Amino acid sequence: MYSSCLAQLGVEVSGRVHSTDLKERLLANVLGLQANKKGRDIFLAFHDEVATVLQQACERDFDNEAMTLLKATRIIRRDMLDTKSKFNGTFNSSCQQESVPESLKTLTGMILGGTDFKTQSSDTTEAQTTLSISQLILFNATKRRRDSGTTGASNYYSKDRKPPLPIYLGLMTHAETRKRTLVDRLYNLGLSISYDRVLELSTDMGNSVCARFESEGVICPPKLLKRVFTTTAAENIEHNPSSVTAQGAFHGTGISLFQHPTSDAPG
Repeated sequence: MYSSCLAQLGVEVSGRVHSTDLKERLLANVLGLQANKKGRDIFLAFHDEVATVLQQACERDFDNEAMTLLKATRIIRRDMLDTKSKFNGTFNSSCQQESVPESLKTLTGMILGGTDFKTQSSDTTEAQTTLSISQLILFNATKRRRDSGTTGASNYYSKDRKPPLPIYLGLMTHAETRKRTLVDRLYNLGLSISYDRVLELSTDMGNSVCARFESEGVICPPKLLKRVFTTTAAENIEHNPSSVTAQGAFHGTGISLFQHPTSDAPG
């Protein structure tokens, strides 16, 4: 390249131009330029710090890092889209672990605690943080993103891929506050299911309890345990007994059940 440039300028070049001669001529003609040897390479810069920065920029392969991230993303998304989880009305002790693929949990844990297993903490709080972040990533992931101008945000979430955390946050917030705006605000932040989905789950659970009453032929709270000593208290309920019409008066019976589990008979 150097010889070609000289030839274009009308300079006759005899023989081969050595890179060392080129370096010496550049150093002689550019005031303040320094030659900094880094391994087998020589960086021409005005300060040694600049040469170090140039070396680091040459050593770091951004294309290779981008391809590594692309491969890792494909692996994680493949496992995420293959994961299916549905809410059946209860949260068992292992529902969080079972709802998230191992690859996603491993990647999240390595991002939070580092890639060295010796530096990763066994603290339960950090483990729960890993599970929470993994569930939110899975909850907000979609197979293909749709245009926001044609469809609403609710179409982004799949009913077949609902980890426990956003369902729990939506149900708990609605049970504590009964505020639609708060539930929808958490939903728009990607932290919870929507208010409409909360009402849908509540209706499904109520219908399932009614179906159980009809199948068993008796009305009994579904939370009662079997083989536990149980006591009962009954009391009449009178509302407006002075009324002479069936619409204004009510007569019924309230029944309360109390269970007494023990270590020998936990139920």
